[in-house]
Amino acid sequence: MGIDRERPLAEPPKSCDVLVIGAGIAGLVTAYRLRRARGDLDVHVIDIASYAGGKLRARSLAGVQVDVGAEAVIARRHEGMRLIEELGLSGEVHHPGVAASQIATAGGRYPIPAETLMGVPTDVTAIANSGLLSAAGIARLSAGGAPLEVDEDVSVGDAIAGEFGPEVVDRLVEPLLAGVYAGRADRLSLKATIPALWAQVGSSESLMAAAQAAKAAAPRSDAPVFATVTGGVGVIPDRLISAGDLSVTLRCPARKIRRDGNEFVVETGAAPDPHFVRARSVVVATSAPKAARLLTDLAPRASAELSQVATASMAVVLLAYRVGDLANPPPTTSGMLVPVSEGTTVKAATYVTNKWPHVRTSEDLFIVRASIGRVGDEGVLQRSDEDLVTLARRDLAVLGDISGEPIDSLVQRWGGGLPQYDVGHVARVARIRADVATVSGLAVAGATYDGVGIPGCINSADAAAQRVLQHIEGDE
Repeated sequence: MGIDRERPLAEPPKSCDVLVIGAGIAGLVTAYRLRRARGDLDVHVIDIASYAGGKLRARSLAGVQVDVGAEAVIARRHEGMRLIEELGLSGEVHHPGVAASQIATAGGRYPIPAETLMGVPTDVTAIANSGLLSAAGIARLSAGGAPLEVDEDVSVGDAIAGEFGPEVVDRLVEPLLAGVYAGRADRLSLKATIPALWAQVGSSESLMAAAQAAKAAAPRSDAPVFATVTGGVGVIPDRLISAGDLSVTLRCPARKIRRDGNEFVVETGAAPDPHFVRARSVVVATSAPKAARLLTDLAPRASAELSQVATASMAVVLLAYRVGDLANPPPTTSGMLVPVSEGTTVKAATYVTNKWPHVRTSEDLFIVRASIGRVGDEGVLQRSDEDLVTLARRDLAVLGDISGEPIDSLVQRWGGGLPQYDVGHVARVARIRADVATVSGLAVAGATYDGVGIPGCINSADAAAQRVLQHIEGDE
């Protein structure tokens, strides 16, 4: 089904109605929506990569297919689940077999307290009973702080440390944020990363009261939080391509975009032998640095803003063990998050065969997925794959009590893969979109704009497709 994702296709056409630059989930959904809305549109997707899907990718480990990028959709949000249904994958949905995760330190492993909002405490007693904080940390949490007063935005670290103390940031909040953004709490925007909390800040007497109000306002649901599909969410790109009958050219970089009358001319391919594509509309669905370069002439203000969006690089190390080869019984939780203060290479780990039992081909198979690297830590990623496997095994032995000789391993690197939603990000995105809106027929999409997860990327794709349709239909 779909295309051979490791095989380059022919060069792109000389002209098309819509050219989508970027074959990640946002670019593919944009193209899919356009084709579903208007089957007569000639839509083409290009990407410099050798496979379609961006950070949705599955690879083989110990004879099973596992996700090496995004590993789930948020089941309580409609965007990803609706797309899964549209693609005919509803009968292949799986939910976690084990939901409980832990905070892991050299001193022990602790359940993540339920009485938090993205790690922000909503109940002092529950946090005290968790064992996560020292006596001094509990005393600081109990003392509280002055009401948070902000006009525009503030970092998560500044807001939370100011009321609850730095230990809450280190032990509770930063591990959760690092798992999502590979970022730092002292840089990440409260408004962008925990919007539900931000929405309550202005009308609450304290940050804890705001967190309590945000939790109370959230729809109650007993449904699982996460979901995947058979073969992993890495199968979604191929299903999008086949369901939308999408035309995709891989190993095809976009180099420049210029305007020629009412059309765009996109220079693609190698610099010595460029290929030019004329299109009525263009969607730039790439990382922020690439989008900044492409929009330099078309939307210079948006380009300048995009160039200020930092990105984090990371690597995923997957290890497969035979249970009988482990020195100790494997953990029974779904994984662990690691505070930055531990100074370890691994910042999080998923116990894949616990969290997703359908992946296991035998009871003797145990798969661990370790995440390495975050913004500012690029040095460790200069190490070889073999070194990263060694470092991951060392940290898993100390933090997770997982030691033994793996039967298989693989390393997937994501250079600049995660945009950082630093302080001021929401306002920056608004300025980017305002400048792009001045260029008729141009749209942007991707993890930079509406969230780094699959739902956010889908939302940005839907908005881009709608903008393109309005432009094309306005011309007809």
